[in-house]
Amino acid sequence: MNRLIFFFLFSSYFLVATEYQLKSWERGLSFGEYLNRNNIDATKFYSSIHKSDITYLNSIMKGTPYFESKENGELKVLIPIGDEMQLYIHKKGDKYGLDVVPIKYKKQRETIAVTIKNNCYIDFKNKSRNGKIANSLKKVFRKYVDFTKLKKGDKVVATYIQKSIDGFPWGEPEVIAGYIKRGNREYFAIKRGKSYKIYSNKEIKKVKFVRCRVKRRRKYQKISQIH
Repeated sequence: MNRLIFFFLFSSYFLVATEYQLKSWERGLSFGEYLNRNNIDATKFYSSIHKSDITYLNSIMKGTPYFESKENGELKVLIPIGDEMQLYIHKKGDKYGLDVVPIKYKKQRETIAVTIKNNCYIDFKNKSRNGKIANSLKKVFRKYVDFTKLKKGDKVVATYIQKSIDGFPWGEPEVIAGYIKRGNREYFAIKRGKSYKIYSNKEIKKVKFVRCRVKRRRKYQKISQIH
């Protein structure tokens, strides 16, 4: 069983702020080659870690995001292996080692409004540096709005909660509420539990009209009772 060691038990990660760069794993690059590229003896490194941890290193694929720091000539690498855990490669004494540790992330609630200029995906990415917001909204409105037919001038708004690592968005954003105006049609989404309630402007007007009629009936009933 892999060792799950929390940062506060062994590392100065929380005590000394380290600036990391977000990178993407190169195609065809093995972890051993990555170590040798950084002047670290791959053979010694592999002999110092648990055999079960080698499986994680061998499964790193092209495009896998990771965080790298080379402050003071010392390599530190964080490679997420899921939504909650990550590999932490760092120097232990006079040699490098590996630990499996929890991901340290922040949750932030944001609202972003976009008026379509190019397309929904590009416009949201340009405004937020997060290309996943439009995909999350698409899933919410999938039965009501065809995102490929959104045109220049249409409006899209998203209120969402996003995890981030060192300021970089991580994982899928959780949409709390959404709004789309496509031509004269408007759609509203509100998260309730694990699902979403979708309203159109026609449904909202209908609800307001019914409420108005009910209020009038009540008013007439009170007047008739007085007479």
